Amino acid sequence: MRGTVTSAFAICAISSFAPHAGTLQAASPWPRTLYVVSTAGTANGRDTLSIVDVPSWRISTTVRLPYPQPRSVAVDPVGRVWVTYSARREPTAEDRVQVRADSGKLLATLDSCRGPEAGIGFAAGRAFVACSEDGRSGRVNVLDATTLAPIGTIRIPAPTGDAYFLTAIAASDTRVVLAGMTKGPDPTRRYAAITTLDPRRMTVAWQSEPIADLDVWSIVPYGSEFILANVASAESRDPSQRADVLRLGPGNRLDRITVAPSPLWAAVADDVLYLYHDRSWNSVSASTVRALSSYHLTRHTVTQWDLPDGFDAGAIAVLGNRIALASADAGPGRRAGVYAFDLQDRMLVDPIPLAGAEKLATGGT
Repeated sequence: MRGTVTSAFAICAISSFAPHAGTLQAASPWPRTLYVVSTAGTANGRDTLSIVDVPSWRISTTVRLPYPQPRSVAVDPVGRVWVTYSARREPTAEDRVQVRADSGKLLATLDSCRGPEAGIGFAAGRAFVACSEDGRSGRVNVLDATTLAPIGTIRIPAPTGDAYFLTAIAASDTRVVLAGMTKGPDPTRRYAAITTLDPRRMTVAWQSEPIADLDVWSIVPYGSEFILANVASAESRDPSQRADVLRLGPGNRLDRITVAPSPLWAAVADDVLYLYHDRSWNSVSASTVRALSSYHLTRHTVTQWDLPDGFDAGAIAVLGNRIALASADAGPGRRAGVYAFDLQDRMLVDPIPLAGAEKLATGGT
């Protein structure tokens, strides 16, 4: 049965990070498959899903996607690949969700709420499709992850005023976490708010007030916690209060972590958080500085690596001792494609050429 639900809200407090033991994660098996969504940028172009065999670092299969504007890709717990399409940026496009086998074979095409750009999370045997709708509030469509049947709809109200554009989603067994852009009292600053859902009751469990100098496009689960990368952190008015990363713990406690300014994309493996940094994202900044960093979530140590100036990336993924980066624009003199940064050699590996490479997901561990 479909339903629309709302709930009460709570004001959040962000604390300075104090080291805590947390939960050590088991060593992650190295992914053997990398899924790459490439966009042509036009309705008549060739948008594709490419399947990369990680050990050989070669494309094994490329599937042409039938709809323009693919916006996200995710792999569910049984290895199926989900791709969302958004009509928000292209009048001839359609809002759709497609489910594919790990081979790329199409299994189902599903209707979607408007603007499913924030992505998909999986929890409690369900798929949660996050949609920006009209940008004034959000909506999450809930599907049975086995049968793909619709279960319900969760309306995500704006935390204040009439603006809440969902930008990111992640899920664990007990929580679904969303982030989105919103409005605040100072029109010269960026604001975002965080919302959590109960995946079994399909209700909004908690929502923060608008948080200044926050802009989150990547959330990753880590045990009972969630890690949120803040690409607006370089704009913090008080450097001593800069929050490059927010760590959302049980009880909706938010800890502030300083790593390096403006992390955009995040991934976690073996208790290490990896981040890609881009100060120009969603900003008036013209900075061409790009970087990678790592933060050990239990030892609290930081390592940083410079990337070539202007090296834009649409996603990252951890592949053992390499970090994969999808780059539709790798900067002057570099081809678009899937790059890998070797953590031991501290250098970029020759890319797999792939025009329009934008989004990544891993599978086949």
